[in-house]
Amino acid sequence: MTEQEQQQQIMQAKANLRLLERCQAPAPELEEARQQLAALQHFSPSEFAKRQVAEPVVIPRPARAPIPVEQLPVEVRERIETLTTERNAIHAEKAGLSNTLHSIPDSMSAADTVKRILALREAWKSKQDAIRLLLELGALPAVQTPNARELPNDEEKLRYQIQCLQSNIIKAGKRSQGAKNDSTRQRNAVMIARWQAEIEQLRAKLQSL
Repeated sequence: MTEQEQQQQIMQAKANLRLLERCQAPAPELEEARQQLAALQHFSPSEFAKRQVAEPVVIPRPARAPIPVEQLPVEVRERIETLTTERNAIHAEKAGLSNTLHSIPDSMSAADTVKRILALREAWKSKQDAIRLLLELGALPAVQTPNARELPNDEEKLRYQIQCLQSNIIKAGKRSQGAKNDSTRQRNAVMIARWQAEIEQLRAKLQSL
C-alpha cells in the first residue's frame, strides 16, 4: 500500500465511522470501525515494505478445493441453486436498505434500518458459508435440527441460542484452518453445516414471533 492509498483508505474509514455514528449503529460495529481507522492511521507503508523484503513469504495452506458444480449430485446442485436464490434476495434487500440511509433526516433515528441491515448481512454470510460447504463436501450433510415444537417462544432465548451457534461456527472454522488432514476439516465442515441449519430454523422461528 502506498501513502496515497493509505490516505484514501483513512478518509473512507472516517466517512464510514461517521455514518455508523449517525445511524446509531450497535457498539460492536462502532468499535470495529474505530479499530479499522486506528489501524490505518498507525500503518507505515515504508516499514511494511522493509519487512516484505526482510521477512520470508509464508504461503498459507490452501483450503480444500471446491468440487466442480457439474460433478455434484443433482440434490446438491438443487440445494445450491436454492441457497443462491435466497442469498441474492437477501443481498438485494440489504442493498436497497443501505441506499435509503442517506435519505433519512438527521432528526430521525436510523437504528431500526441499521439493525435490519446488520441482520441481513449475517443471513447473507450464513447462506454463503452453506454454499461453500456444499461445494467442498460434494454431498448434503446429515443434519438433525431441533423440532419446531422444541424451540423456545422467547425472543431473547432464541437470539442467545443463535449467538452460541455462531460462536461454535467461528471456533470450528479456526480448527479447520489449523487442521493437518482432510478428515478433520471435513468433520468440522459437517458440524458447521449442522449449526448453520439450526441457525436458519431459529431465525425462522424468531421471524414468526
